[in-house]
Amino acid sequence: MRVDSARLSEIKETVMIDASRRRFLGTSALLSVGGAVSLGASSATASTRLQAPTSAGFDAKVEDDLRRYVDFGIKQAGGEGDNACGEWMAAELTAAGYAVERQYYDVPYFEATAAELTMGEARAALYPQPIVISTGPQGVSGPLVRVDARGAYAGSLEGAIALVDLPFGRWSTMIIPAARRPVEAAFAAGARAVVAITNGPTGKVIALNADGRKPMFSGPVALLAPEDAGAFLTGTVTRQEARLTLDGAGGHRPAFNFVGRVDRGKGRWLAVSTPRSGWFTCAAERGGGVAAWLALARWRAGRRRACRTMTSPSSATRVMSMSISGRPRR
Repeated sequence: MRVDSARLSEIKETVMIDASRRRFLGTSALLSVGGAVSLGASSATASTRLQAPTSAGFDAKVEDDLRRYVDFGIKQAGGEGDNACGEWMAAELTAAGYAVERQYYDVPYFEATAAELTMGEARAALYPQPIVISTGPQGVSGPLVRVDARGAYAGSLEGAIALVDLPFGRWSTMIIPAARRPVEAAFAAGARAVVAITNGPTGKVIALNADGRKPMFSGPVALLAPEDAGAFLTGTVTRQEARLTLDGAGGHRPAFNFVGRVDRGKGRWLAVSTPRSGWFTCAAERGGGVAAWLALARWRAGRRRACRTMTSPSSATRVMSMSISGRPRR
């Protein structure tokens, strides 16, 4: 049976939504027997009376929230999808009775117009590693040299493009030594640029978290899907000439976080937080958490008894240090 691309996309979205909804409902079941930790409470004194919110329309609302979140698309911090998602979540809190306070700051960004590695007729799309150092539209050229996970290589890296062959793993960040050190070693040995192969269970490129304050390396770095790496690894055997191009618009742009509070003047504060931004659409990674966060926020705000609740979703969670400190906007 042949499935067209539009139908395949619809099937994938349905699977992601259903999986996220099941995970959320399972978490809600755990909440019914688990504890919500209030600020200032020790684990021994944490409340165990928090019951999962239930109603006839609860399941439908959870699924609606998941779909709304997915529909905002790519959610890189400060981008159109992230900002629209933040506006929606803030509006939902306001409608539930929370007083919403915003925090504005600047985040790094890069919107690529070209991101590719070429070698003869071989060509592969790349993912620019933040904070991006652009090559300009002309790119950079040099012999392609493989660098292993220890930072070892054959011959010389002077003027070369290093192809860093990361070990197989469930990668999430460039900050850890296993990812960072072979890249640093390549630049220290004279490489003009680095392309890192993110070997992992999917065979796809894995976007890696980064230091959000400044570029981590002295030259351009990009990420390559292992399923696209074969021809280039073969090319390193004979030091084939390659070209890396990373070009586009970048710099800093405004983003925001916010906190919603319901203060009825009595009791300890209950804090609920969830990340909202990410490198891609983040349906499975963030969707269930966002739906849970909204459900808990609405339920808590609707309680008649005196309470204090503080709830916040955070952006810029994929560039380390940014969601905590950022570059405050004055």
